[in-house]
Amino acid sequence: MFTLKGYQERALGAVETFFRHARVVGREQAWTKSISELGQAPRLYDRSALGEVPAVCVRIPTGGGKTYLAAHAVARIGQVLLDSDAPAALWLTPSDAIRTQTLAMLQTPSHPCRLALESHFGDRVRVCALEDLPTVGPQEVGASAIIIVATIQSFNVRDKTIRNAYAFDEGFSAHFQSLTP
Repeated sequence: MFTLKGYQERALGAVETFFRHARVVGREQAWTKSISELGQAPRLYDRSALGEVPAVCVRIPTGGGKTYLAAHAVARIGQVLLDSDAPAALWLTPSDAIRTQTLAMLQTPSHPCRLALESHFGDRVRVCALEDLPTVGPQEVGASAIIIVATIQSFNVRDKTIRNAYAFDEGFSAHFQSLTP
């Protein structure tokens, strides 16, 4: 397996810093605290479709290992933000070509990105495309890391009735039965 390079560790550290603060003081104040603590000015990346969900954008040049870095980030953010060793993550890509490529990397057992996920979660990893989400069973939620890979365009629409991502699906009701108000 690959070892994270210095700039990748620093990037993950900055992401952890933001999410640690976001958990306590909220998204807006987390940016201010992160800037102060890191000594630099990260840009706010806010997708209106995500509402109040904290979101970050890590800028790394082509060939810098963004997908590998993100594979490590799933576990770190899950732990720091949610105190979970079995997070659910929505992995958004800018195009369908990148989505297909990312799915292949994260689902291939010997690929370094898959190995990065397994280094944190062992065999408790489920990677699926948005359209395959109905195959994720309620017993997997909270027991396995679930990574749903989709394009940004899947959610970035004004008329939500034309996107299946917003459609009601009775098959998901079992996933929500044990939630408290």
